[in-house]
Amino acid sequence: MTKLFLGNEFNDVFESNFSITEDEVCETYNNPDLVQELKIGVKLSIKKLNKEGHRSNLLLCVQDKGDYSLFIFSYWIPEEAVISFAEPLSILQNFVATFGCRIRVGCTEDFFITEATVALKHSLKHPDQVIQVVGSEHVPCQYYFFHNNEFIVSDTLVFLDVYYAFSVNNNKYTSWLYKLTEVGVKVPKEWYNRLSDLVEVLEPNGKTQLKILRPKHNLSIHETSEKEKLEDFIEISVPEKYRHQFNYISNVLTSLKPNEKIVIVPSFSAPKCLFCDSKNVSKEHIFPKWLKPFLDKKIFNSTIYLNDSYDESTSYDEKLLSLFQSGVEGHKENSHGYTTQTVCRQCNNTWMSNIENKAKAILAADDERLISSLAHINKDDANILSRWLLKISLLLADKITYYRVFSVNEYKNIKAGYIPNGVIVEVAYSESYSLNFVVNHGANLLVQIGAKKISIDKAKKLAESYFVTSIQIGKLLFRVSYLPPSSLLLRKASLKRTETLYPWKVDLPFHELDTGEEIWSGSVSDGLELHMFNFSMILVDR
Repeated sequence: MTKLFLGNEFNDVFESNFSITEDEVCETYNNPDLVQELKIGVKLSIKKLNKEGHRSNLLLCVQDKGDYSLFIFSYWIPEEAVISFAEPLSILQNFVATFGCRIRVGCTEDFFITEATVALKHSLKHPDQVIQVVGSEHVPCQYYFFHNNEFIVSDTLVFLDVYYAFSVNNNKYTSWLYKLTEVGVKVPKEWYNRLSDLVEVLEPNGKTQLKILRPKHNLSIHETSEKEKLEDFIEISVPEKYRHQFNYISNVLTSLKPNEKIVIVPSFSAPKCLFCDSKNVSKEHIFPKWLKPFLDKKIFNSTIYLNDSYDESTSYDEKLLSLFQSGVEGHKENSHGYTTQTVCRQCNNTWMSNIENKAKAILAADDERLISSLAHINKDDANILSRWLLKISLLLADKITYYRVFSVNEYKNIKAGYIPNGVIVEVAYSESYSLNFVVNHGANLLVQIGAKKISIDKAKKLAESYFVTSIQIGKLLFRVSYLPPSSLLLRKASLKRTETLYPWKVDLPFHELDTGEEIWSGSVSDGLELHMFNFSMILVDR
């Protein structure tokens, strides 16, 4: 039998977090009760170690590397899974169904993907980019997959065969492993799915604080009838440490009037850097200090607009008005001190500082004014500006909408200088001179969707992964948008023609409207130019 090599990840993850010792891994490797060899040298072993509690049956995965076996992962497995299934692969699949997150590999989506083929473009630089965890970006996950050949970077399309891909929700697994107590809390049925998603991200230590953002307008509280209490509530299981927070949330939800909106967002005890996962975070400016001399200070009063369902007879104007009235207050800060706490000191003082200096050299014509046109920009400077704008857009999305656009590894690749495939950065020009921004993600009424080949419901589902931020800096209107490359939807510009900074000089389809100039002029007169610019991106099917 070849020698087992553990590596640093064993100590950092499995030994420290899941109480798995090196001796236990070696015992499972050398003397397994069950063993199964899979494709491309992957081997699963299971050993009953007769320890107390849930630490009894250990599952080990290694991969043959010729003269040694490489440790991949190891987990304690529920007794019922070992009893119910005869083969280690089936036991692993059952384990993932219990503790996993849905993942997407190429066009395939499931909890466990046994085999899939992914088409890779040359802009993808690392194999970690082939897997995407579906669901809340705040769920702490470990994910795994195997591939049968070296990752090739070239100017042509490369096909990669991926095997045994899955992800584990560390919070859910830790709660089971250490037998953390759960309790039932009755909540309104219409909130069950959203609150279930919230439970997924709770830290097992009980330190996640749940914030309630309320509407900008005041609505009176109504009493819930006994009939409503009996028929419209359902019990949700939550960690015992969060009993009081969820009871309070349930009471707040019960007292809402039919059209009243709130948003519930998690605040974590130990924020991490968006781009490298470091816990050494500090308060850093989203809009750099060097912009201060060029732009007057203003108050950013960020608002979250909520998706909602409407009766078929409701007109579009009524829906749009309802959407704007549903806005709940987020952060209120001045533009010269608009900060985030999801950036670490090292990132801020190294690659971010470097890209800030380069962006300033491009945008600051002299000590008194910013440039008003990018007509003569070259490809290298366009790439620098695109990276800079993407960085700002992601920080704004995380601060305002509590939404993370990419996987952890994608953020690390952005730090390394790569722009994810599916990102488009455009520029247009304004008559006004200001600093402002609009952030939007998902399929709401601020996103125009046109579908002919697929149903509108499917198009809206696909649009949930759509992200767009529009930023005005001086007279420049920038728009940063993202759709997964595998999406069946495409982006079209309308109302305002743009120049594409990234990908360089790519012509974005333009949808001509008969009343386009009139609509645009009206938005400028009403002070809604940036909102209309953000809104003028249309999603259509391929």
